[in-house]
Amino acid sequence: MDKELRKEFREWKAEVDDRLDRLEAEQKAKDVVSSDPAPQPTSSKKAAAEAASSEKDAN
Repeated sequence: MDKELRKEFREWKAEVDDRLDRLEAEQKAKDVVSSDPAPQPTSSKKAAAEAASSEKDAN
């Protein structure tokens, strides 16, 4: 009986450890995504360049 109980406990512990590892990996992935700065839109550079060229034309 004792051997069976130990075997069941080891199996249960291995399952819990696997679940914990997966949850930790998911959390790390979420942390990496949330800590990355948002990419700057490239259209703002284009809009600024267009505004500068239109000011030159006006002068």
